[in-house]
Amino acid sequence: MKVIGGSFGTSGSAHISRDNTLVVKTGKKHLFKPEQVTSIDTRVESDSGFNASKGLVAMLILGGIGLVVLHLLGAIVGLLMGFGIGFLREKRNVAELDIEGGKRLTLECSPKAIQWLLEFQQ
Repeated sequence: MKVIGGSFGTSGSAHISRDNTLVVKTGKKHLFKPEQVTSIDTRVESDSGFNASKGLVAMLILGGIGLVVLHLLGAIVGLLMGFGIGFLREKRNVAELDIEGGKRLTLECSPKAIQWLLEFQQ
């Protein structure tokens, strides 16, 4: 799990150890037991709009392949497909944890990691 915000900074990582402890590494190592985590809120964030870097790379690759395979018509189709790829939405799972002492932790997680966090709190 990736630390993306909260009382511990905006970078670092976190995981649940074998002895059921939440380990947060953000320059310094912090350990939390399940009873120290007071609440966990989860959500899915979606980024919409044109992603220029992804779109341009896709346009170059697909346009080049199209040019080799079908010449000018293939290049045009490849460029249009690459432009469309630039508009694909990116989703990410976010978990916000409240920890004893008024501390907060925001994590970017996989769906499985969200499940582990919810099981950790129970």
